[in-house]
Formats: sequence, structure tokens, C-alpha cells
Amino acid sequence: MSAYVLTSLGRAVMAEALAALPFVVALSAGDPDWDDAWGEVNPPTPSLGANGILALVGYVRPTIVGFVVEDPEGIIVTDEGTKYSTSEARTRNLRIRIQIPAGSWTGATIREIGVFANASFDAGMPAGKTVLDEGDVIAAGDLLHLSWLRPQFLSAGTSLIRDFILRV
Repeated sequence: MSAYVLTSLGRAVMAEALAALPFVVALSAGDPDWDDAWGEVNPPTPSLGANGILALVGYVRPTIVGFVVEDPEGIIVTDEGTKYSTSEARTRNLRIRIQIPAGSWTGATIREIGVFANASFDAGMPAGKTVLDEGDVIAAGDLLHLSWLRPQFLSAGTSLIRDFILRV
């Protein structure tokens, strides 16, 4: 018998390796049948075995990929209420932020968001482009994080900013 642990430093190294990968975030209409379940005790939950999203609306590239630390005074707040602050030093917590400007995918309803690593992009796509066209993403890559959320309708005036914290 032996005892082992993945150290805090080891987790920070893994998060640092992840941060170096190319990311893309997929927005999905999900399944409208989930809508009624949000009022139940156990709302719908993605499977650990998920490897994709259900109904692609569009892709965005993150505007921020960086490290964060838990901080009761932090201004980065997750859906669960955990607060974070940015960190210049590597940590085990990797922040991925998306910003979708108003007018993107007007009329769509978002119920599912997938964060993918190892994405491949069209060689001609401009480096700073964040809201992607259909041909910009050659392959989404590997699904790292999947969120199912209450339906969010995107009207012409709706922008969406979302932070995902990947705890390695």
C-alpha cells in the first residue's frame, strides 16, 4: 500500500500547461426540455462523459486566460458565489473569460456553454478576433468544461460576459 497526493505546486503546473493551449468556447441552444427542470430540486446536470455540445449557436475565443485565487473580497464571482481575484503568479485556478458583444446571435437562446482546449483555427483568421464565423474553427478540440444554465435569450441589445474557473 502507498500514499500519494497531487501537490498544490503540481496542480499549478498543470493549470499553467492548460493556459498555454488554444481555447475556443462554444455556445449552444442545448435542449429546450431542460427549461422546466430549473425549478426542481435537482436541475439538469451535464454528464462527466460529455465530449461535445448539443446544438451549436456559435464560437467565441476567450478574452482572458489567466490565474486567479479565492478571495472573499474578490470581484470575479462564479454562479455558485465563490469570489476570486486575479493572480500574476500561477495557481491551480485557471480563469477563462468570454465577452460577447450586443448583437451577436440575436434571437438565439443559450442553455449550454462548452470550453474546449486544443482548438484549431483557420490560418487566415485575424489574431484578435473573438466572435468567430462558421469557417474560423477547423476543430473545437477537447471539451474541458461544460455548463448547463437557465435559458439566456440574446436580443439585439444583449451582451454576455462570463467567467469560467477551472480548478485543477
